[in-house]
Amino acid sequence: MNNDTAKNSHLIQIELSDELNQAGIITKLAKDTRTNSVVLSLNHIYKQKTLIFSIPPAKKIDWAATMEKIAKSLRTNGVSPDHILTIEDVLHSNYEKVLWGAHISDQEYVRDKQKDPCFIRKYTANNLSPLHETVVFSDCGKAAFVYLDADDGKPRTVNCIERSGRILYPADDLDSQNPLPYTFTSIKELEMYLELAKRETLDSLYQVVKSNLQRYINVDEHYLVVIASDIILSYFQDKFATLHYDIFVGDNGSGKNSALLAISRLAYRVFYLVSASAPNYFTAYGNVEEGQVTIAEDEVGDLDKDGQKQKILKSGYTSGGTVPKIDFPNGKLTQAPFNVYGMKWLAMEELPDNRKTKGIFDRSFVFNFIVGHVDYNIKDVIKNAGDPKFKPLTDELVHVHKLLFAFRLIHYNDIFQDIQINLENRNAELTKPSLRLFSSRGDAPVAVEEIRLALSKFIAEKNELKSNSIESKLCSTIIYRIRQRNENPNSQDYDGLDDCAFTNEQIWTNCKLIMDGTDIIGRSESFYSIDYGMVTHKKISGLIQSKFKAVPFKTSGDNSKRGWRFQKDAIDRIALQYSNEIKEIKILSRIAAQPDNDKTASDASDASHYKSPDRIFNEFSNDIQCQNTD
Repeated sequence: MNNDTAKNSHLIQIELSDELNQAGIITKLAKDTRTNSVVLSLNHIYKQKTLIFSIPPAKKIDWAATMEKIAKSLRTNGVSPDHILTIEDVLHSNYEKVLWGAHISDQEYVRDKQKDPCFIRKYTANNLSPLHETVVFSDCGKAAFVYLDADDGKPRTVNCIERSGRILYPADDLDSQNPLPYTFTSIKELEMYLELAKRETLDSLYQVVKSNLQRYINVDEHYLVVIASDIILSYFQDKFATLHYDIFVGDNGSGKNSALLAISRLAYRVFYLVSASAPNYFTAYGNVEEGQVTIAEDEVGDLDKDGQKQKILKSGYTSGGTVPKIDFPNGKLTQAPFNVYGMKWLAMEELPDNRKTKGIFDRSFVFNFIVGHVDYNIKDVIKNAGDPKFKPLTDELVHVHKLLFAFRLIHYNDIFQDIQINLENRNAELTKPSLRLFSSRGDAPVAVEEIRLALSKFIAEKNELKSNSIESKLCSTIIYRIRQRNENPNSQDYDGLDDCAFTNEQIWTNCKLIMDGTDIIGRSESFYSIDYGMVTHKKISGLIQSKFKAVPFKTSGDNSKRGWRFQKDAIDRIALQYSNEIKEIKILSRIAAQPDNDKTASDASDASHYKSPDRIFNEFSNDIQCQNTD
């Protein structure tokens, strides 16, 4: 070994890529095993600087953080963004030399080298690190994770993110089609869109999205408002605990497919599917971090027969919803929880059996599409065959898509202050995210008002359906019986029965009356209702026990009776769920908490939604009283 070789034996050369060789900006790139650092010497373009980057021990390194420090140092020394990206590519490709060199045993080397590659579209380490979004740069034909620097707000890039047991890579590339990738010609174009997004308000974005939709779909105004607001909400879906689904129903040619296509071109990372299965859903969302995509599914069929898909939809409207599935990484059998949370738009020709899909429609707003004239067929715009008539429309869709993405990057860490509205429980879960988002910055007074009124119409429709449900009719039956008992406390009908206790026959008689039931020959324990189909004793008993917290009883003696014992306070609370008074959503000022036993409306705005238990009690019992009068 000569002196020069011995002198440099601690240096492990890192091979340059063709791009770096052609650029000629680097004269030396090596791993120094003595100091566990990377040595990079630049040419005269960068004043022949030599930069040394310390590399933490392989067992303790945070690869993404280390690469970010290297990139920041390169920026500080005037290296251009394009050259930084190319240098990062080389370091990623040679991570074995960068990390280990000669300081790790073969056993440790093999173990770390076997980290699983994982392809994702966005990452926040569960909000512990800055938002990283996959972006494709067409000038170099490569994808990278983009994040905004906390100091200057400028976009920075990393090619992968290393975590314990896995390395995360961008899922998109130039050939990606579904979901539509966010493609920019260069980092400079992305910077331009970030500057444009800084000038936008939620009101201005809402109007732009709404005007684009109007070109391609012909729907009622409140439909248009909710679709437009949901497109913007999709860019912040991972900031909220719950969402709602949009279900489009209509015949062929009614425009529901055009609505899905428009959404796929504007909303956040839309995975457009036709007749999807349950595995299509959870594999699209992956098992790393929720909110990777949104889903638009056309030709949804047999939903009432697909139990697995129903479970995904029931749990996927709330953050944290997962389904456990068996996976085989590296041939090893493991169980992994796949995410299912995210915005979903579903299109179908007709609604499935509500009795089997009640839980899904309880989480959804239903849009009834009918044939109508539109200015443009969005299919011609997406594939315009070079027609100059369509190119400006195509360019507008691409522009808005990029603008919304840039707005997400800038405002992802904004605080979306909670608000108080005159809805509770599931209805509040479905509506508050939109209202919170558009109220948060105080820059969308027009959008907030339009969204509030549009959502009010959907909630009124849901409440009307709920008030006609079999559970609501059963609630009316129970309340009517309680009222009759109070008015006739000495009636022989209640001999031997506790307060709020009623026999099966008493409940059954009133249920049959209020549901307009008719006898079924040969089936004495069933009746038929036009609205509810065949209703059986078993079904009524099951609902009483599961929905109304009742317990069964049997009296003693020769004339023993069977029935159910209820709790008055539980019935009062359940009645609130099926009441149908709220006609309009109101955003309320904050109201001081009051004792439950003395709750009154605290101001004029609150009075519009407050309803006392006695008032509900009378309304429900009047429902049966009218039936008896008839």
